[in-house]
Amino acid sequence: STSHKGSEGEKQFEDYANTFIDFKGFKIIDKHTQGGEGDFHLHFEEFDVLADAKNYKKKVPVDQREKIKKDLIKNEHIHFGWLVSLNTSIDKFDRAPIMYEWINTTQCLVYINNLSSFEDPAKILRIVWFTCKELYKMIEDVKYDEEDVTQLKDDKFKMMDKIRNIRKNIREINTSMNTTRNLIQVMDDEL
Repeated sequence: STSHKGSEGEKQFEDYANTFIDFKGFKIIDKHTQGGEGDFHLHFEEFDVLADAKNYKKKVPVDQREKIKKDLIKNEHIHFGWLVSLNTSIDKFDRAPIMYEWINTTQCLVYINNLSSFEDPAKILRIVWFTCKELYKMIEDVKYDEEDVTQLKDDKFKMMDKIRNIRKNIREINTSMNTTRNLIQVMDDEL
């Protein structure tokens, strides 16, 4: 059945994920019974990962990508989501074994295609983790100062007001020019 295949896939991913047992602060938390949480949360000292394992015979469809995207956005404290297809590729993200998609400035989805087909799937997961670690450093470096954001918003509002005033002036000038043209035409007709 579908649920049996799903639980087989989750168990297989959990076995692969145990490669992180030697990582500082690592915990794997099974979340597959809780809606909107993915299959697992992988907790590391540096960051957390929301992981969703797929054990499909065909490509992983778009709706599954959208589902993990929503789950990740809902869990805003988690910076990375891993959509792991064990035996097939992921629709639209199948041009490379591992592909990335930023869904906002602090959250990234990682698409892992055909994980079980690799000679050492656990090694692939470690590669993905180390890549995420480097990306996490970039996320941490780009924290915005609240005052800077407020100042940018104020500047944008001021600029939009200036643009509105300039557009209003242009309309008035065009109206004046049209009136003047009409007067010139009337005078020319009289002459």
